[in-house]
Amino acid sequence: MEEALYDTSKVIEIVSKSKEVDRGYTSILTVIEYPPSIKYASKILYPEKRDYHLAVKW
Repeated sequence: MEEALYDTSKVIEIVSKSKEVDRGYTSILTVIEYPPSIKYASKILYPEKRDYHLAVKW
């Protein structure tokens, strides 16, 4: 089964509604922006330089 990928807005929504959710992936940027997100992360993703280049291409 695949795990969910949570961004900052989704984690804030989950925490504000006190929802129980399966743990999933989140980025280090989300953890920096909203530290409580670490409770919902089974794995923290660290973007690489090529990820930023790809984002700019989109």
